[in-house]
Order: sequence, then C-alpha cells, then structure tokens
Amino acid sequence: KTSKTAAVLDSTGQALVMYRRHFGTIPVEISGTTAPLDIAVTWTEKKDALTISVINPTYESYDLPFKVQGARLASTGTSWTLSAPDDMDYNEPGKPPAVNFNEQSLSGIGNTLRVTPVSATIFRIPVR
Repeated sequence: KTSKTAAVLDSTGQALVMYRRHFGTIPVEISGTTAPLDIAVTWTEKKDALTISVINPTYESYDLPFKVQGARLASTGTSWTLSAPDDMDYNEPGKPPAVNFNEQSLSGIGNTLRVTPVSATIFRIPVR
C-alpha cells in the first residue's frame, strides 16, 4: 500500500515475507486430523530443521500435539507469528504497522506447540 510519501506491506505482503524467509522447502507428510487448523510441514534445504506452519482462523488458542518419526528434534527453536491486536487491523502508509510478524525464541519444546488465535505461525525446530 502506498501514499504520496510512504509505503507499507499489507497483511498478505507480510505473510509472503515471513514464509519466504522462514519456511522450509522440502515437504513432509503429516497424518491425523488438523481441522480447524491449516498445517503444513517442511524440512529446511539442508534438513537441519523442521518447519511447521499453522494457520489458526479461530478465536481460540490451541495446543497442537505432534510426533516426529525418523529424526530427533531439539527442545529449543524459534517461531514467527503474523497477527494483529484486532483481526480487522491493517497496515496503512504513514502509520506504525498494526499487522506484522513477531519472532520468539522457544524453549522446552516437547510434544505440543501453542498456537495463538487468529494467526499464522511458523515454528522452526532444529535437528539434534
């Protein structure tokens, strides 16, 4: 979005940047029921980390259970979450962005990942 003096990425642009920078490239098969969440899983190019993308279109938080076969993951990682204070927020030129992705260090990762309401999140968990 642009004005005569400023430009910002809208929500779609922010999502494209987040996925381009942080989501892996090698698809991983998943099983189980994921509704209402939309989930995709990939390895990074060097297969040194697993990336899990979760879209949560609901107003509820979820603890997403997961189990990986054939690899041992670290108990630490990083997440990037695209969200806004209000689901109707948008980015407007000349104003601070309301929609942005935020990076968070994760520790104590076990068999579940916490997913926030009305958000898109990428979890990156290194291989041990």
